[in-house]
Amino acid sequence: SILTVTAMALTGMNRSDFKARRQRASCCGSRCAKFACLTLGIGMCFINGFQSGALKVAAPKGVVARQPSAQVARPAAAEGINVDEVHVLRVIKVDGTEVVFTAPVSSKLTTAWELTDELLGKEEDGMEFDDYGGELGHMVQSLLGERNAEDGSWFWALFVYGSFTQEWLRAPSRVDSTDLDTFPHIAWVAFRTAAVDRREENERVMKLLGPKPMKES
Repeated sequence: SILTVTAMALTGMNRSDFKARRQRASCCGSRCAKFACLTLGIGMCFINGFQSGALKVAAPKGVVARQPSAQVARPAAAEGINVDEVHVLRVIKVDGTEVVFTAPVSSKLTTAWELTDELLGKEEDGMEFDDYGGELGHMVQSLLGERNAEDGSWFWALFVYGSFTQEWLRAPSRVDSTDLDTFPHIAWVAFRTAAVDRREENERVMKLLGPKPMKES
């Protein structure tokens, strides 16, 4: 279900891990609603509480859907780009193909959400996010015309490149609060969950991302 896909996106688990953890988790009442996406265990309470009726989850406040009204420039090529002067946004699809976008560093771009909206909102097929507000914020549904798999076999996951660590890692927070000063480059990756070992999938994604902000040709 869409709820299950959202839970896996929040917790970073594959389908088998999700089912196992869900069987062990129990709802903790109204406190789950407040802290649902802060820890793995409480994230599971969020889902169990929803389905048991103990936890009431509000519908999204709105849907952010962007599509261009006119022809826009093609994504920038990787060659000749100084990554110290731009923010890089990469989209790696489920088949491993990749599209790269860049935007000049600007005081108007401070979070991963603002960068995503600025760059992908102008592209053909655009993007679609559910806006839950508050602690959940924006939850991705579709990027460049490709939606999260309805069967939960994959979902769009956010990865970030640390300015201090100089490496890619899974985003430690939601897209709205991911700071571009700390993580100047981001990647939306189609992360597989069905019939895939989580460790192997992480290794696959890291190989696709490579050691630098932009993959070397």
